[in-house]
Amino acid sequence: MNFRLIAFSLLFLTSLNSSAQSPSLEMLTSYMTGEFTSKAQAKEDTNFSDISLKVARIWENKTEEVWLYMERANSNNLKQPYRQRIYQLVELSEGKYVSYIYDIPDKEKYIGANKKPTILEYLSSEDLSLLEDCGIGMHYAKEAFRGATAARCPNTWRGAALETNEVELYKDKLISWDRGWTEDGHQVWGSTIGAHIFIKK
Repeated sequence: MNFRLIAFSLLFLTSLNSSAQSPSLEMLTSYMTGEFTSKAQAKEDTNFSDISLKVARIWENKTEEVWLYMERANSNNLKQPYRQRIYQLVELSEGKYVSYIYDIPDKEKYIGANKKPTILEYLSSEDLSLLEDCGIGMHYAKEAFRGATAARCPNTWRGAALETNEVELYKDKLISWDRGWTEDGHQVWGSTIGAHIFIKK
């Protein structure tokens, strides 16, 4: 038996398996990254604000997972984002993913990092604080990645105890519905009528 041929065949099959999985994670990354705006929704429905959402890939030398920097701000105040996070995207199994969410120390230093990733050169994953139980599990179906917070994500803003987040990611848009809740299920922040629709620029 030709052991060299067997070794080559195994290597080829492994390569096929890896290439079959990697594009899906890359697809998720491409759907999540870019500049988004909810301007069209805000113009059509005054219950929604015009919000800017910017997401960029960082630390591309980390090949086992994908890291993203996210900045969210009111479109009339882009220099003062009200939310900055780092996401870690991991493929759990074929078609199933999780986005771990991290808080950033000294956030003001990193405003605009989506345009200048070098700002993050001296920040490492060890400096981040994982937001426990706030990861978003996702799966791909019908041309979109869909997911939600899978556990009790703690949040104390405006008197909340918990946060829920539901997302849908398409090639040209991102739909997100963040809400804060008290322990007894009373909503204290976030939209009460539906999700924000962000169109990719």
